[in-house]
Amino acid sequence: MPEEARLITRGGALRAVALSWTAAADGCDTATVAVRRRGGTLQVWLHGGTAVPDHPAGARTLPVNVTGGTASTRVRLVPPLPGRTDLTAVDGRTGRPIALR
Repeated sequence: MPEEARLITRGGALRAVALSWTAAADGCDTATVAVRRRGGTLQVWLHGGTAVPDHPAGARTLPVNVTGGTASTRVRLVPPLPGRTDLTAVDGRTGRPIALR
């Protein structure tokens, strides 16, 4: 589960979401990720690796950087979402909030 999310805006639009979580130094070098907007919520599905049996439609496999026990990836949103700073990020599987930084 992602532990932190950072919303990346530019030109009045939400362009990407940077996600980070605790990981072992030899953790996965890729993650399968999907982000969907539902009203004022960004639902995030994240699973380490590429062999994900129940991934949502539109999921992408992205590179993961692991440094100092923290894994991170950046999910580019195409097309960008109209800029909003009041969005809440939640884990798409559990519904638990993800801390915004």
